[in-house]
Amino acid sequence: GVTGVQTCALPICEQTGQSPWTYLMQLRLDRARDLLISTGRPAKEISQSIGFRDYSYFCRVFRQQTGQTPARVRRGR
Repeated sequence: GVTGVQTCALPICEQTGQSPWTYLMQLRLDRARDLLISTGRPAKEISQSIGFRDYSYFCRVFRQQTGQTPARVRRGR
């Protein structure tokens, strides 16, 4: 049979052209960016709220995907 992940993954891949992991990561980073710009919450707290346990890893992934650090995004609001 088809598992829930496989059933869910096909439409996501077809609609976005991304793997489910990439799509989810993009959603999480978009949410982090929105929160960095619109709130005064600490970046570490934001990273944890979107599912990152390791703040250093969040910063590294955020920079790789956006070209900016979380601090720079916040300063640029």
